Amino acid sequence: MPVGPCYKTGMIIDVFSDPVCPWCFIGKRRLERALAARPQPGLTVNWRTFQLNPDMPKDGMDRRVYLEIKFGTPRNAATIYDRISAAGAEEGIEFAFSTIKRTPNTIQSHRLIRLAGVEGQQDAVVEALFRAYFLRGEDIGDPQILTAAGAEGGLDADLVTAFLRGDAGRAIIRRHGYSLPEVKE
Repeated sequence: MPVGPCYKTGMIIDVFSDPVCPWCFIGKRRLERALAARPQPGLTVNWRTFQLNPDMPKDGMDRRVYLEIKFGTPRNAATIYDRISAAGAEEGIEFAFSTIKRTPNTIQSHRLIRLAGVEGQQDAVVEALFRAYFLRGEDIGDPQILTAAGAEGGLDADLVTAFLRGDAGRAIIRRHGYSLPEVKE
């Protein structure tokens, strides 16, 4: 199996995550804090696909509709998101849930994360996606937003644009629910 630039010798941590999962963003901060307190030379963190909403329509959906489907009432959603906001604040994350207008299908963002793994920029791109969605309320299903997140994470914007126009990695993510950043297609 080909080995991409994201692999080094040493310990490997595989994190199964979705860029629309607020607990995953909180978990990223907690992992970073733990690793800062106890550095691991040669450590590789791989971000793997976990689709929180695998049946999300291709174009996503209105955030209010999504929350009603998921939590029933606005009050239930508010209770849950108040807890998430408090946990995020403890990690230095100021969630801007009220700015999120759409809940996207995350296939394209997972494809971008896969590309970032091949290019050795996975952690930075995951961070850029979390920041775009949770701090700025951007639709990370939109190709322009994904290209900007990829560029923010250190990828060439033209490479990202061309990659997202194709289908590389889509079938693997749909079939297996996880990405394999070490395999180039």
